[in-house]
This record gives sequence, C-alpha cells and structure tokens, in this order.
Amino acid sequence: MLLYPKKAAEHQKKINKEQERIKKHQNDLKNAQKSIDKTQKKIDKQKLANQKMANKFASKNNSAEEIQRQKIKSTEQELKIHKLELKLLEQQKELDKLRASF
Repeated sequence: MLLYPKKAAEHQKKINKEQERIKKHQNDLKNAQKSIDKTQKKIDKQKLANQKMANKFASKNNSAEEIQRQKIKSTEQELKIHKLELKLLEQQKELDKLRASF
C-alpha cells in the first residue's frame, strides 16, 4: 500500500522539475527578446543622432578643419552603429538557439 503514494510523490516531483525547467526557459526567451529590443532602440537612437549631426553640419559653412572633425565624428558614430548591429545579430542568434533548444 505504501508503494502508490511513493510513486505519486516521485511523479509530482518530476512534474515540478519540468515546470521549473519550462519556466526558466520562458524567462530566458523573454530576457533574450528584451535584450534584442534594447539593442534595436540603441541602434535607432544612434542612427537618428548621426542623421541630426549630418543635417546640422550640412546647413553650415565650415572650415576644412571643422569638416575633418565632423567626418571623424560621423565615422565614429557609424562604427558604434555597426558594433550595435553586430551585437544585435549575436543576440538574435542566441535567441534562435534558445528557441531551438526546447
């Protein structure tokens, strides 16, 4: 008679572990998606800032030195954008792995 309650307890324990595993996986997916969203917002913000800087600069008459500084700033901004885009691709790849692993 003691055998059935023992099996039931073991079965419940397995169910609880599986529920925890599923919950953790869901949290991982949610966190990965949040990271992707944050990175995308950063990219959009950098692109907007770069566009504003380019528009502001184009509307002025500047010296050759100022033009060179502006080109450097623009190149630095583009580099930041490319780094963020690379990070975004890596995050998307990680999210795809998480989705496939379940």
